[in-house]
Formats: sequence, C-alpha cells, structure tokens
Amino acid sequence: MKKKSINKSYSIDEQRSHVEVSPRLHQILESISLIPKTPTTVSKELTMNLSHASRGLIQLTEIGLAILKTPSRHRGRIYGITEAGKYILVVLQQVANDPQTRKDKKKFQDNMEWIQRKKQELQDKKAKTHGT
Repeated sequence: MKKKSINKSYSIDEQRSHVEVSPRLHQILESISLIPKTPTTVSKELTMNLSHASRGLIQLTEIGLAILKTPSRHRGRIYGITEAGKYILVVLQQVANDPQTRKDKKKFQDNMEWIQRKKQELQDKKAKTHGT
C-alpha cells in the first residue's frame, strides 16, 4: 500500500472545523493531549473500534494536530499532540463555555423537543382517526 504524502497545509480555522464537526476526532485529540498513546490505547480508553481510533489519529496527523512520534515503527506507533492541537482544544473549550453558545444549544434542544412533541401529537391523532 502506497502512503500518500501530505502536501496540504491547513489553517487554524480549517483544523478547528475538522475537530469541531467530528466528536470522534475531538475525543481522540483530548485522549492524546496529556500523554502520547498508541491507537490500541486510545481505542480501549474511548471504547471505540481500533480502526476508528487509527483512522482518527492518521487524520489528526494529516491536518497537523497530532504527530507520529515513532515513524520507523510499523506496530505500536505512538501519537502525540502538536502545539496547534493544544491550541484547538483550548479554543473549543472556550467556545463550549461561551454563554451565547450555551444559549444556542439550549434553543436548539428546545426546538428539537417541540418538534418531537408535534410529531407524537400527529402520530397519536393519526392512530386515533384510523382506530375509530
């Protein structure tokens, strides 16, 4: 299998976007933030499939948020976080703690609950009409 070379350089906003839209990448990045780990350790810690952990670590490496610390090894590869990765985690933590973000999440949850109630009401009404 031929390894692809990494030619693209990502901006901080692009890096943040990758992690922000993928809870899996966010979890993996947090997992390696304190101590470098192997894909097996990450998969066990996060109770996820080994292939998902491996793929996530490779993606984080490709976008510059993780670094392969043992490139000469084929098995037992160890991945750590880069300075850009640490920065992204700080930014995402600030966004999560932002009062406006919390208001937006609450509003979204309220809207979803309203939609679910309306759906249930329609189903109940439909069942009632067909049942009588």
